[in-house]
Amino acid sequence: MRRIFTPGWIAWHIFAILALAGCLWAFQWQLSRAEGADGDWQNWLYAIQWPMFAAMGVAAWVRAIYLAFRPPGHDEPPLLHHDDPDPGRIVHEVRPKAIAMAPHYDEYHNIADPELEAYNERLRVLNQQAGIN
Repeated sequence: MRRIFTPGWIAWHIFAILALAGCLWAFQWQLSRAEGADGDWQNWLYAIQWPMFAAMGVAAWVRAIYLAFRPPGHDEPPLLHHDDPDPGRIVHEVRPKAIAMAPHYDEYHNIADPELEAYNERLRVLNQQAGIN
């Protein structure tokens, strides 16, 4: 329970309660205007609209609390097990240095990319035409 009683969550709880109270006040105000002598169809539509806003806000608030305790993927096993891979998953080859601070292009020099080669050739020709070495 401490998870939803941090200062940030308490601020969101206060905001949600104040927004709910504001929606209920606006509903009551529009309903009194609609039932009044100068009320029209627009006041009735607004009177219907404010409880829907309140319901959506409460639903979002409850959903946020639910996701705080059960984030997406919390019950799924990790994607990769180094010593015992999950037999039901397709585990793709992950190069050991693929996730690093600096790229390791020199290790993959044998990978051919015709589009990249054509692009680089076009840049070389343009540089020659412009007189840039």
